[in-house]
Amino acid sequence: MRSCSSKSQSDILSTVDTFIAAVPWGESRKVLVFRREHGGRAYTRLRTWNRHTESGFWYPTDRFFVVPVGNTQPLADAIVAAARGDPIERKPSWYKAREDYDREHYDLLVDDDAPDAVIARARRRMMKAR
Repeated sequence: MRSCSSKSQSDILSTVDTFIAAVPWGESRKVLVFRREHGGRAYTRLRTWNRHTESGFWYPTDRFFVVPVGNTQPLADAIVAAARGDPIERKPSWYKAREDYDREHYDLLVDDDAPDAVIARARRRMMKAR
């Protein structure tokens, strides 16, 4: 038998989004920013929206990002530093190791005369990880 708590399950799992801003991201794209309350926790939620070229109708994309409110300020600081081109900390050693591995893998493919399609895929994967 389940025990009853002071809050019902629907109260705990309810989600409330409060619209904060629509940030332009080019001519036909915006990033909508919300404060999300879910399960007793607060988050900042970002979601990209595009405008259809023919109808002008706005629709959400699959791109979104949710940040716990406690991490919002450090993320904002990092974004501002990136806009200035001013690193605020050193690159993590695990990330440097990943970059080195990707580069070595790519170089081996080139040295071994791998097919162009394989080299191109490795290059795209290497660039995507960055």
